[in-house]
Parts: sequence; structure tokens; C-alpha cells
Amino acid sequence: MARKKGFKTPKKTKEKISKTLKGRKRNWSYDKNRPHPKGMLGKKHSKETKIKMSLAMSGNKCGHSNKGRRLSKEWKEKISKAHKGNKHWNWLGGKSFEPYGLEFNEDLKEVIRNRDRRKCQICEKTELKNKRKLPVHHIDYNKQNNNPNNLISLCNRCHIKTNYNRKYWIEYFKFLH
Repeated sequence: MARKKGFKTPKKTKEKISKTLKGRKRNWSYDKNRPHPKGMLGKKHSKETKIKMSLAMSGNKCGHSNKGRRLSKEWKEKISKAHKGNKHWNWLGGKSFEPYGLEFNEDLKEVIRNRDRRKCQICEKTELKNKRKLPVHHIDYNKQNNNPNNLISLCNRCHIKTNYNRKYWIEYFKFLH
């Protein structure tokens, strides 16, 4: 029997159910060989287990958790220096500092956006859903090649994806056009 919306179970009924179920082992599994996904429901971990899980999550094997730890300014500077320029794993020899061609202006970008019906050409999300103009991407990653066949409209999320694994995306866009 289905409950009516807003119905509250009376306190006496809850007490009866509690007494009836007290001491009974519940079979949570729906398949004898496979435990129920909520198998830990209602169970508590010991302090020792909680510490072990915390250390496993922090990746710290020496017994001290870094959870919630704030970094000093010196430490932050050290980290940023270690990941700048040619030390960064995605460094491409300063390619991002190359200038765009003179033809790559707002008028050309608008032409490309209109051609692509103001939709991201990967996920098809519109400018209205994005609440901003779509970035225009160079398919061959050459900022000087402003041929309309080399330009495509992407949303910010998809445009960020195309910065990694460039060979894959070049091939992907060849099949798209």
C-alpha cells in the first residue's frame, strides 16, 4: 500500500516496527554471491580504520594527514616555480605566446559563429546555454592560419579539452568538416 504524500508515521507504529526488527539480522543482498551496495549502511568505522582511510586519501605514509592544511606563501611560490614554463608537463615551447594574424578579429569570429549556428561543434551547446559568446578555435593550432576552414566554434569547456592531446583533436576535426 502506497503512502499518501505528507503522511507521518505515528510514534507508536514506529516503536512497534523497531521492537519487531530488534535482534533480527537483515539480509541486505539481492544476490547471494553479490553484497548489497548499501552493505555498510548504519555501520561505524573504528578510530584506527578512520585514521588509515584518512592517510590513504591524503597520500601521506608518515602518519600525518595534510587534510585541511594551509600552505605558506613560500611553499606556494616554490610550487608555482616548479610548474612554470618549460618545466610544466604541457609545455609546447612557448606556442601560446605567438601572436594571432591580423585577420583574426571580432568580425571574422562572428562570421564563424554564425556559420556554426552559434553552437559548439563538439557538444552542440548553444551560446544561450553558455551565456557567453563561443570562442573560435584554430583546428591546426596555427594562429596565423585564419582560413575559415581552419576555424571552428567551441564552448569554453570543449575548447579547454582541445588544448591537450592535440594530434587527436586535429584528426577529430578533419572528420567533422
